[in-house]
Amino acid sequence: MQLWLREVKHAPDVRSNLIFVHMLDDGGYDNHFGHGKWKLTKGNLVVARGEKNSKVYWTKALVAKDSVNAMNMEASLWHRRLSHINEKWLTCLAKKDMFLGLKNVELEKCSHCMAGKQQGIKHEKTPPKTPQLNDLAERMNRTLIERVRCMLSKARLPKHFWGEALYTAVHVINLNPTVALNTKVLDKIWFGKDIKYDHLRVFDCKAFMHVPKDERSKLDMKTRQCIFIGYGHDEYGYKMYDPVEKKL
Repeated sequence: MQLWLREVKHAPDVRSNLIFVHMLDDGGYDNHFGHGKWKLTKGNLVVARGEKNSKVYWTKALVAKDSVNAMNMEASLWHRRLSHINEKWLTCLAKKDMFLGLKNVELEKCSHCMAGKQQGIKHEKTPPKTPQLNDLAERMNRTLIERVRCMLSKARLPKHFWGEALYTAVHVINLNPTVALNTKVLDKIWFGKDIKYDHLRVFDCKAFMHVPKDERSKLDMKTRQCIFIGYGHDEYGYKMYDPVEKKL
């Protein structure tokens, strides 16, 4: 039987793993204590058992490494779907229940982020009324360029796809929380409607485009393998690149 633990704190100096009863209660589990025994149930299903030793109840369990890896892969997938969003804002969205089953994230080092975002910081003074020289005013431009650089690095596409990558980055950034609006999402404030993320895809992922009947013979395949390079206007449809025909 598997027990999913969310929002777990990593404390390598603690010799034993501790589970607080209130966390299990919040997860919909029922705790039963009595006669030195402990039983954890969910509905009619017994999830775990344990015995009292001193002031705590002990149970034997094994960490399902495959499940942990699956959660890390899920977080990495959303990191790439959101055009290499940082861990702070991905965690913020996860805590808002924007992604089913993903409550907390811990991203591994992304080589594309390291290549595309890493830089030094230098304090520079600027003349008045020159916003193009103002680091704060130009921060969004830098953010967009960093996202585009990361996306093209991961995709290994030619640089002339920078326009499609930029359009995709803008679309995704508008779905990110922002400090200026108290971690609210830009699109939600602007359009006044709930935000959905299920349409998002990883830039440069494999995609299959349907070939209309009048454009193929009876023996031709009904789909053509393409590369996903962005979203249609007003969030309708997707943009594909056909590497064989070399056209959108």
